[in-house]
Amino acid sequence: MISSPSTGGPIQEYPVPTANAGPLAIVPGALGSYWFTEFSAGKIGEFFQNNQTLREFPVPEAGAKPTSLTVDRGGNVWFSDQNRSGSIWKLNSSDGKFIQFPLATPNATPVSVVIDQTGDVWFTEITGNKLGELRSPTFVLKEFDVPTSSSGPAGLSLQPGTSTLWFTENYANKIAKFDISTSAFQEFTPIRPIMSPVGIVALASGTIWFAEHGGSSIDVFNPTNGSLIKYPTSTPPVSSGFSVSAPATIALDARGRLWFVEHFSNKVGRLDPSSGQMQEFEIPTQGAYSVLNAVDAEGNFWFTEFSGNKLGMIAHDASTNVMVSTPHTIIPLGAGNQGFTNLTLVNQSPSPVRLTLNASGSYTSTGQLPPAWYTFDSSSFSLSPGMSRAVKLSFTANSSLPAGEYSLAVAATYGNFTTLGYVSFQSTGGSGASFPSLLVVAILAVAVLIGAGYGLMRRRRSGATLVPALVLLFALGFSGFTVITSIVSPVIAKCPGLPPGQAQAADYTITYVFIALLTALAIAYFYIKFLWKRKGDSLDAGAT
Repeated sequence: MISSPSTGGPIQEYPVPTANAGPLAIVPGALGSYWFTEFSAGKIGEFFQNNQTLREFPVPEAGAKPTSLTVDRGGNVWFSDQNRSGSIWKLNSSDGKFIQFPLATPNATPVSVVIDQTGDVWFTEITGNKLGELRSPTFVLKEFDVPTSSSGPAGLSLQPGTSTLWFTENYANKIAKFDISTSAFQEFTPIRPIMSPVGIVALASGTIWFAEHGGSSIDVFNPTNGSLIKYPTSTPPVSSGFSVSAPATIALDARGRLWFVEHFSNKVGRLDPSSGQMQEFEIPTQGAYSVLNAVDAEGNFWFTEFSGNKLGMIAHDASTNVMVSTPHTIIPLGAGNQGFTNLTLVNQSPSPVRLTLNASGSYTSTGQLPPAWYTFDSSSFSLSPGMSRAVKLSFTANSSLPAGEYSLAVAATYGNFTTLGYVSFQSTGGSGASFPSLLVVAILAVAVLIGAGYGLMRRRRSGATLVPALVLLFALGFSGFTVITSIVSPVIAKCPGLPPGQAQAADYTITYVFIALLTALAIAYFYIKFLWKRKGDSLDAGAT
């Protein structure tokens, strides 16, 4: 029997007995049990919630790295193993025996595993760039090359009632489908850029939901027209050192709500598309680092804590008890112009709450917005039980934002709970920053540096303060550059079971700004040295 669970608000946590086991993925089994992988310990675990007992099955292979798993109709557990070139395993739940199916592709790195209606086992090979199949009943291996090279197939979902598999291309930033009956691929690039998608859920209607692991949003994609709507999460605090919340996988419950874990923000999130609300619950264990998760038959959400070495569960009826009502209309907004809207916040809890308001948006790659881009007429206030308050929001779309529809998330936080409501606006587009305009920035920077240096030179005969002053000015410029890049460039980290994200395309606008700063510093420095030398020569001539 494992030790008693700890409870933090609506979240219950169950410690794993094996130290540093690295629990990674979890799925419901039969009769109230839950199967999970122990990535670092090389084991498969089964947890029984009713009596809080747990048993473990060591994978019979040195260095095994069980990653993702699923359960077939017979109760057998199928899981991916990233040891060596990679393999798929079957664990017979009745007798505890393992059968291994090695992969033919070297360094395949299998990730997600699903089973179709006929009992065939399908899986993604993120570095092998393939979809794999073990065909029932003999489970002969067959692999299918993804059309885009180095695409990084990661998350996998079977569309209900069809023979279609949907998967994310983590490196190529695409969504793709595979027709099992014809072995045909079709790849989609959404009309808005996406960042390192991983988790995916295909609905019977054809709607596709996925998580931007390299960003901070849960997205809904329409394959018919390529349209994309993003629902940003709240963003991590600056003190965390992360610029994105990094949701990895998502799970759909019977009510159509999407559950996920933001492993850089250490929160469980739940998006209800019908109400347009997202609710977030902070995980009690700090730095829990959850990656893969699932919903059980009752709608409860189960997740693993890789660093916390625990299993977590939050009940289906958990609530933050705060509502953020936003207008349902799409606000037209000209490039660089300011928009206004009214919000209503309601406290449905039996206790008073003190809310703090922040915002994130779908129009930056990380979701983070500079403070100058939005303001509330009141950003922190208390609400008594059952009371509501209207708040005015002012926001600005940056002038370089392409035309299209975007989302602004208003996050109301109290304690360990956050509720988000969404404001939609239509940007008319902007010209963006151009290299000539950046030359103007460089010229202005040179002028400022020369003026500052010349002023110091006139005040003091010694030039000893010139270099420190210029270094200080450069440091301020570099700090500004760092702040900009933290907004536009996500943190790409190595997540357990997922290889490091591939580098994104360079942001040449920021590169040009940085080059302009360096050029300005160099020109100013040498010109001021020239002026100082002339002044020295003039003084020497006068003395003669």
